Amino acid sequence: MVADTAVSTKYFGANFSEQITTVGELEEQHKGKFVEEKAIKISNIKDKMVVSYAGNLDHIERTLEFFEENLLLNLSVIEILDYAINSFSYDDVQFIIGYFDSQEVAHLIYFDTRQYIEKDFIQIGSGSSVETWSNRVKLQIKQIEQRNFLPDEIIAILVSLLQSFSIKDRLMPLGVGGLFWGCIIKKDGIEWSSDTSYYFYTDAPSNVQLVTTMVRDNTGFSLSSFNSTLKIFLAREHIGNDKEFIHEWYDKASRRLVEAKTKFLVFYSPFYRQVTLIKLNYNLHNNLFRLWRKENSKVTDYFMHINPDLIRHLTNQSHFMTAGPILLFFTTTQGVEYISRKEFLINQGDTDLFEDWEEGYI
Repeated sequence: MVADTAVSTKYFGANFSEQITTVGELEEQHKGKFVEEKAIKISNIKDKMVVSYAGNLDHIERTLEFFEENLLLNLSVIEILDYAINSFSYDDVQFIIGYFDSQEVAHLIYFDTRQYIEKDFIQIGSGSSVETWSNRVKLQIKQIEQRNFLPDEIIAILVSLLQSFSIKDRLMPLGVGGLFWGCIIKKDGIEWSSDTSYYFYTDAPSNVQLVTTMVRDNTGFSLSSFNSTLKIFLAREHIGNDKEFIHEWYDKASRRLVEAKTKFLVFYSPFYRQVTLIKLNYNLHNNLFRLWRKENSKVTDYFMHINPDLIRHLTNQSHFMTAGPILLFFTTTQGVEYISRKEFLINQGDTDLFEDWEEGYI
């Protein structure tokens, strides 16, 4: 299950201010509504059902509370949905529900307060009405199924592709965008997508923005050089005691995100028709690149040296500004021994790049 973080609310003029999202999009007004990056639209309810949603936010919250209350009564998901069909007067919501039944059989269900249908593939929300988007997602899933990926790789691939599609197609005005996150539904609950960094570049890998993301305790955290902001996407269960939760997690999340040690790294440029996903298993010094950082009181500077072969791949002119579906390239890395940035530059013969202030890189 994969979802974005864009939320549309009625526009009330001066009460809203346009901001830059974590991935560099502009939060904006569109047809009387304000589209902003705000929430992970996936809710893990009591580790018994996982729900993604679209539609009227007040009605969504009322429906999720209904699910939660009835799970506490030990009703099955199907019993809850049968009950729900006769319980709501509104029909401006859509849900994708994933769960395992008492026989440990997995189910994926579409629900809209009027009906529920079990399917193998479900799309809801604004993006599902865009034919090219919908068809592209289906095509990518078919291609993924033809290869022998591990579960954590599958969810990383889907998240990185959908993230790239939404940026390339400029879907934010339609209510699709911001960060994407995903999860794997398991018998004993949920496994969120792994810690992932995004290396956004323009026409060359030297012009970059770095975004680092993670999920802990059903809550998303991101650090972005687009808006120089550590952002927290609170889960439903933490709203109400959010000050306590943020106090507990802010420093821990900040440290992890600044270090940029993630399981996956995505290279993406809207100038090129390709996404490169690397499974690096937290090795920031590997056979494809090295990443150092230098921290001060306000910002963190990063310096990445990329293997020449990878640079040639990332700037493949046959994929530059061309039409057609985004191509996925997936690879793994091998860790290499850490050396300081100073030592590396000296070994490369780039001593002219070295200055005293660069001693702080680790």
